[in-house]
This record gives sequence, C-alpha cells and structure tokens, in this order.
Amino acid sequence: MATATQKELKALKDDISEIKEFIADKAEDAASRNNVHHMFDTKDLKVMARKTGRDVRHFLRDRRAQAQEAADNVESTIKENPFKSAAAAFAAGAVVTALMRKS
Repeated sequence: MATATQKELKALKDDISEIKEFIADKAEDAASRNNVHHMFDTKDLKVMARKTGRDVRHFLRDRRAQAQEAADNVESTIKENPFKSAAAAFAAGAVVTALMRKS
C-alpha cells in the first residue's frame, strides 16, 4: 500500500516524465522539418513548468507541516512524561551502544 508521500512523489515523477516526452517530441518534430527555431511552443512549456513547480512547492509545504507536527508531538510527549522519555532515551542509547560493540 503506497503512502500519500509515495503517491505524491510518483505524481511529480510523472509530471517530469511528461515534460521530458513533450520536449523530446518537439525536438524530434523540429529536427525532421529542419526547423529548430519553432521547435517549442513556449506557452506549453511555461504551463507545464508552472504546474510542476506548484506541485513541488505543495509537496514540500506538506512535508514541512508534517515534520513540524511530528516535532510538536514529540515535544509534548516529553513534557507530559519526562521520566518515561528519559528512560526510553537511555534504553535506546544502551541498545545502540551494545550493537556497536558487537560490530
């Protein structure tokens, strides 16, 4: 089952692939007509680039918000349970130390 992040990354990759295919098709078409100067419709390229830019900004804004929410949750959990948090951190450190000694 794909997560929302994986679905958004796939959508961004699909957008980039669509732009690449568009450019390749236009270049091939122009080369076959020996007309390199009229190879691209700049309006189409601008629309595609803006759409992809919006998608990337939206994706990054969502990830930033999720990261901030996770940090806030961790902070509130530590404040609500300081002893348990310290004990968990100590236990995690002890496990990591034990694993590093075995290596």
